[in-house]
Order: sequence, then C-alpha cells, then structure tokens
Amino acid sequence: MTDMSPKTPNPPAVEQAIAAGELPTAEAVQSEFLIEHSKEAMVAAIEIYNKPTIRYRNECTAILLMNSWELVLKALLVSNKQSIFAETNDPKIHARTISWRKAWNKIQSFLPQSLANAATESNLDALAKYRDRAIHCYNSSDVGILLYFIFQAAIANYRDLLKYAWNIDIADEMTWHLLPIAMKPPTDIVSHLGRATESSDNSVASTFLAEIKDRLHDLIKSDEDVDRFLIRITIALESIKKIDDANVVVGIDGKAGGDDPSVVVRRQDPNQSHPFRQKDILARIEETGDKKLTSYVFQAIVWKYKLKTDIKYCWSASEGVLTRYSSATMKLIRTLSATEVEDVVAAYQDHCRKRRQARA
Repeated sequence: MTDMSPKTPNPPAVEQAIAAGELPTAEAVQSEFLIEHSKEAMVAAIEIYNKPTIRYRNECTAILLMNSWELVLKALLVSNKQSIFAETNDPKIHARTISWRKAWNKIQSFLPQSLANAATESNLDALAKYRDRAIHCYNSSDVGILLYFIFQAAIANYRDLLKYAWNIDIADEMTWHLLPIAMKPPTDIVSHLGRATESSDNSVASTFLAEIKDRLHDLIKSDEDVDRFLIRITIALESIKKIDDANVVVGIDGKAGGDDPSVVVRRQDPNQSHPFRQKDILARIEETGDKKLTSYVFQAIVWKYKLKTDIKYCWSASEGVLTRYSSATMKLIRTLSATEVEDVVAAYQDHCRKRRQARA
C-alpha cells in the first residue's frame, strides 16, 4: 500500500520507553504479525459461532471479532508508518496502544470509499458496545437474532478490507461447504427490531435494540450502504430437481459426476431490485446536494464503469425500451470525487469524438 502521509511521531513517554529498550520501535511492530493474529481471531470467531451448543458463543464471537478488527486497523496504520501508541506522558502506561475508534479515525485516508462510511463505523460501534457489555457486565439473549446480522456485516466488511489493503481473502482460510440447518424461518430485520424493542422487558437489551433501530433508520434516510451495517444471508437447501422455487440452491448434482456444488441464483424482480430511471437518480442526487449531475455526466459514468453490463447496477428490458438502475448506482456516483467525475467526462468526450471520426 502506498504511504499517503508523513509518519506520526510517538508520544514522549513512548520514545523514552523505546530508547530504554522496553518497547519495540514502530518498524519492529510488523504489520504481517498483526494481520496473522487478526486472521486467527476472525477464523476463531466464525468457528465458535458455528458451534450451537456453546451458550456463551455470542459473547465469545463479539470479543474475537472486535479483537480481529482492532488488530487489522492497527496493521493498516503500521503499514502506512503511523503510530499505534496512545498519546500519554505517563511512563507507567507507555505501552498502551490506541483504541479501535482512534485507529478507525486515523485510517480514513487509507480506506476505499466503500468502507470509509457511517454504516461501517456503525457496525463496529454496535459490535464494540456488545463486546464491552459482555466483558464488564452481561448481555441479554433478546438480542441474539440481531447479533447475527451485525456479525455477518462485520465479517463481510473485514474480508473487503483485507482484499483491498493486502490482497488477502479470508475465505481462503476456511471452506464455505457448510451444512446450515435452520430451526426457524428467516427473520425480517426491520419488523424484528420493532417487535423486539417494544416487547423486551430487559433494560440492557431494549436500550441496545433501540440504538440499533435508530441508527438503521438514520442510515436508510441518508442512502448509506446499509449492508455495511447489517447483513441478512439466507440459504435454502433444495433438491436439485426443485430449483425453480429456490433463491439460492446448494446441492450435489449426481449426474454431473463431480463433487463441486451446483449454485443457481434466481434474479429478483427488477421493479424491486432496480427501481430507478435515469431521471430519478438525477433528482435524488440533486436533492441531497452531493453534486451537480446532468444526464450527459450520468451517461459518461455509465459508460466509464460499464454499468449497463453489470446486473448489480443496471437492468434493461429485452425489448430495449426500458433501462432501470439499482440503489448501488446511486452509491457509486456519490463515492466519486469532483476530480474523478471531471476525468470521466473528459474520457467520455474523447470516446465520443473518436466514434464520430470513425463514422465519418
């Protein structure tokens, strides 16, 4: 990763401890070691959560997930020659490192736009609050279902950060060929939060649930990528002969003669997954005041990032008379800086000019 800023000096007490040989230098704190320990904590968290007989598994998972995140945030700082030690002049606590939140604030310039947002921070904040309560007091079982969504988003965000910063895929550390057995149908997170907040008679649980509910509504109103905050993943196990009714099917096709699972994904209704026309996106971007966006600039972005070829962003009717876009398109546009938009427009103008010359 490119060093994007000058090295932050250590506090005086830290420098004194380094000189006395009581503390390693920043160069000696290898980011590789921090990353390896972070990965081990992440894998352990996933393994423990998938052991249903462990009654303390939510607390253990939260502690390990937060430990994994703190280590990877500090590894990113060390990789960019930033200090991870707390600013203090007390020689008795010179070896104390900064908190996860201070590390998060310091690494913003080193994160991709997809992760440097309020949703990712909110996920870590919720995880840390539950972790702190588990360590210092106790938590209620009323928040168990909600934790699944928080944990899933934390793991997905962590995987994206590792891939971005070090080209490491945590999925390589484990197999995804698991056997999920669901005793209850999938839970709708919004309705569950409403019911749980009203019905919980535990003050600790109700406070935590209320905080998550309010934060979720704020993120939705701000058009943030809510999947960075909470994620629901559902898997349907169906016979290979009944794939028409399944959203995602994981099964072994005996006729194929192989061991690899056949994965079939049914696309959603475009009216739900891609609800926006071009004019809708232009209006929404203008309403929030993010940036001035004309139809020409929009088409330049669509061309540059090949949005019409990616179902994540765009859906076109087979007749060719209707094109609709998803909320992901809006989020992509909002992550672009003014300079990036200018570069895209310039490239699009050059592309159009060359195309006109070729036709002449």
